[in-house]
Amino acid sequence: MQSNVILPLGDPTVAASLLVGRGHRARGRRLAAVVFLLGAACGGPASAPQASVSDLVLGPDHALVFVADSLQLTAQARDASGNALSNRPITYASSNRLVATVSGSGLVTGLASGQVTISASCEGRSAEVGVDVRGGGVIGASGGSVTLMGGTARLSV
Repeated sequence: MQSNVILPLGDPTVAASLLVGRGHRARGRRLAAVVFLLGAACGGPASAPQASVSDLVLGPDHALVFVADSLQLTAQARDASGNALSNRPITYASSNRLVATVSGSGLVTGLASGQVTISASCEGRSAEVGVDVRGGGVIGASGGSVTLMGGTARLSV
């Protein structure tokens, strides 16, 4: 006599107990193994658990950016052993969006002179970095630009 049994994917003990309870001991163990493997292949509960985020490292420790210039921050989620965790969503925020903004990828853009704190967060962990935003600019041997209160001046060296 054939009967239909609905088996939960990914949990071999539940699948085996359902089948054993119906009098299918040997078949229950074999089918439980198949159910477990199917659950793992389909991304069910049998897949390996993700490590928890224990720390979030944000760098550089402190930064200087000029008005109208940008600086890339880097954030790395780490587990309890200090190993880097990939594919973890990190969100960024600026303490003063009038001084500097920060994109979803950690790119800080200076808007006005002042100080701002950029924070990053991931799975309940957070880190902060202080950023000084200044008017001015860097002039090198090939020239450059300086941001002034009223606009931008290009200098040639």
